[in-house]
Amino acid sequence: MVNKIKRILRRRFVLYNFNLDEKNVTMQFNLYNFIGFKKKNFYMKLNGYDIPYEFRKVSKNIIEVKIDIQHIENDNNAFYFYYKNKKLWLIMSKDLSGDFELASNIYIMKVNKGLTLNKYKTDYGLLETSKNISVHQVNDEYIQLYTDFNLDAIILLNRTRQVEIPIHDNKIRLSDIQQSTKEQQYKVYLAFNNEMYQAHFVQPYKTYYLMMNYEWSGNKLHILTNKLDVPYLNVVL
Repeated sequence: MVNKIKRILRRRFVLYNFNLDEKNVTMQFNLYNFIGFKKKNFYMKLNGYDIPYEFRKVSKNIIEVKIDIQHIENDNNAFYFYYKNKKLWLIMSKDLSGDFELASNIYIMKVNKGLTLNKYKTDYGLLETSKNISVHQVNDEYIQLYTDFNLDAIILLNRTRQVEIPIHDNKIRLSDIQQSTKEQQYKVYLAFNNEMYQAHFVQPYKTYYLMMNYEWSGNKLHILTNKLDVPYLNVVL
């Protein structure tokens, strides 16, 4: 009972909104079990150093911080947050995206007590346009991609996994996409001629591999586990 009460009353500092643009990094946080959260007791560090930021109290339990984009390094950025000289244990809303585009780069965001924002390393330069693409399953092993150009690779990104899959004759081997049965969602990019573009699937399409169901829609790939219906058995003893 005591442990349950402690869990209920434990402070929680939750990142629920994150935006990256050409001028600022903006973060909004939900505050749980903080009494009279005060700006003077809060500060943050980037890569171990104090940085200037704008602070705004949106409501009693929501704060916003805004950092000038010039403080963001090209490759690796680690943010930590403090209140009354104690490091806050940051957690993240499950609804937040894990990848963000800025100029010709993609940044992957992860939260593990603090927040990291790291540039995705690739030989392809990002262009701020999308390319139309259609998908068709050829057989149990391959899918065919229909575009106006010959692809070099597709790139699948989320906050925990980033993979580039080489493509030949605009075909993908389904086993190259994912070896585990873990359900995932990826943002899809198309790569050719040393450049990469967001994919735009002209219409939703489902493909299947072993126990996995791959749903291609918008600019996303959703990987789900096929659910097996077990018939009801009436056993008479």
